[in-house]
Amino acid sequence: MKTISIAEFETLVARNDWQREQDCEVSERLDCQVEEWNEENESFDLNDIPHVFGLASKTSTLDGIKITYTEGFNYDECDSLSTGTTRDRMMFGL
Repeated sequence: MKTISIAEFETLVARNDWQREQDCEVSERLDCQVEEWNEENESFDLNDIPHVFGLASKTSTLDGIKITYTEGFNYDECDSLSTGTTRDRMMFGL
């Protein structure tokens, strides 16, 4: 394994000739039941909402150094306010 100094790392990070790759994969879609208030009946209705789970990753490579960042995501389809993310892992390699 190659060891570099903090100054060398900062210089590498500042360079803009990194090769970047992005990937996004939906791993599962399922219907979740959600209670929604029905004004007309004054009761709760159970509605099926399609929910999506997946992973997104970004890999950057420069001078034999590879950095991969992966993050999980999930959201209700057709509801932009429902997005959630989880940081899964960051990997460094030489």
